[in-house]
Amino acid sequence: MKEILCFIVFSWVMYLPCIVPTVSAQTEAFHQVTLEKAISIALEENRDISVADEESRKAHYRIVEAASQGMPQVNGFWNAEKVLKPMVFVIQFPDSTGKLRKNRLQVGTDYTSSLGASLTQPLYVGGKVGTALQAAQTYQKFSRENLNSIKQRVVTGVVQAFYGVLLAKEIRKISYESLVQAEKHLENVRRRYDAGKATEYDLLRARVNVSNLKPGLIEAENSITLSLLNLKEVMGIAPDSPLDITGTFSEPDTTLFEQANKAVAFDNRPDLRASFLNIDLYQKNMRIARGDFLPIVTAGTTFQFAGNIDELKYNASDWTPYWVASVNLSFPIFSGLRNYSKFKQAKIDYLNAKTEYRRKRDRTEIEISESVMNLRKALEKIESQKMNAEEAEKAFGLAESLFSNGKATQLEVLDAQLARDVARNNMASALYEGKIAEIMLKNSLGIIDIDHEKGTIR
Repeated sequence: MKEILCFIVFSWVMYLPCIVPTVSAQTEAFHQVTLEKAISIALEENRDISVADEESRKAHYRIVEAASQGMPQVNGFWNAEKVLKPMVFVIQFPDSTGKLRKNRLQVGTDYTSSLGASLTQPLYVGGKVGTALQAAQTYQKFSRENLNSIKQRVVTGVVQAFYGVLLAKEIRKISYESLVQAEKHLENVRRRYDAGKATEYDLLRARVNVSNLKPGLIEAENSITLSLLNLKEVMGIAPDSPLDITGTFSEPDTTLFEQANKAVAFDNRPDLRASFLNIDLYQKNMRIARGDFLPIVTAGTTFQFAGNIDELKYNASDWTPYWVASVNLSFPIFSGLRNYSKFKQAKIDYLNAKTEYRRKRDRTEIEISESVMNLRKALEKIESQKMNAEEAEKAFGLAESLFSNGKATQLEVLDAQLARDVARNNMASALYEGKIAEIMLKNSLGIIDIDHEKGTIR
């Protein structure tokens, strides 16, 4: 019993270090995360990138696999047989009197066995080996471009989610400040009511206004929580990991308009390059399918020891060596239309790949135009909301001052407060839309430059 307890304790001591790092990694806290840091984490932890990275690594082994088809194949073999009913020959020959008689002769031994190895070297397989090797190398390039495309999409998603959190925080801030201002206004109305300078209706209206603003603050808090969960998902971190971001809205980069043309996108977008490589892949696949119509030439050699054994014991005299070399030529005559069907399918895939590439190019031009329009609209919205937010803030302060001096009504103060909150929300939304339009334009142009060390965007 003592030995069992010691073994259990020892097992937990050895196993615990394997558990603790996993738990701590899942609950790692991320404080004061900037946009650049969020991108850097996403490039390391995002699941889509991990899968694409593994696929890119797998491409290397596809090259090795393709090259192996042209290499010699060496196989060893061993077999053993037990004769259950021996073969018998019937032979006639004369006896001592000269009369022909039938004689039954048993052929072979009770046991036979062979041990050896064979080598086969493909000499010509319809050009499929070289084409398969080229296809594997093309696939490796395709995998890299696909990985870069996924990284650009992930960066775009991080930027969208990050600014989504900033927008939710800004709305929460506006909601909180509006509630604090409404509570101050309520105190002002209560003092005026106690002094007989405000009616009971004014007091009730101020209370109702405070109550109406509280659900908006709760909704803003929930919006922050949901936005952070979306950001964690894109970053690839656990949903229960504490995350706090830091950053501010800035105006979009207007120099992007100088690069906004299809030539830049065609040169930079990795998904377009991957689509073009896909055409080459299907073209090579078509050539491989065509190779099934051509002859195959192989050379080989086999060396073995053959044993004919009467008793289950080793005797060197029972074993004889055997060595043969051969050249083989095979060519298809009729395969039930299988080769023809494979070639036609490969040709259709090739034509579809060309069509898909043209579709992507056309779609890229549409995305650029759409992103440019969205960015221009966001810039115009930002410009129009700047003055509007400033004037709404001044109008509210003036209305509050006039109300305190008995020169404005409660309704005028509430209207001014509502106009100010709407203007502030519109300004925050305009800045958010501007940054989203900016990253979407960069994505459509393929100019998101990802630095693995710093996680920067240029």
